[in-house]
Amino acid sequence: MNVVNKIGGIMDVLGNNMATNMTFADMRDLASNYRSARNDISTYQMAGRGTMIDGTYYQIMSDDEVTKAHDMITEFGSRDNES
Repeated sequence: MNVVNKIGGIMDVLGNNMATNMTFADMRDLASNYRSARNDISTYQMAGRGTMIDGTYYQIMSDDEVTKAHDMITEFGSRDNES
């Protein structure tokens, strides 16, 4: 429940830097009911190069890197459906 109490503070910090269509109740439900999901997390950082275009920073990835990430997501999704 500690996470649920911090959601308001997290939203204050994020401010106008994020948008969501989730209600507070949806966020509370995720924080409360999916806590054990953090025990089964995989991470991957895409390789690329940063560049500034018209004052906005972009991370540029090669087609191979995008394909690799796509394949990893697809494989993860199909693994989930087998359960």
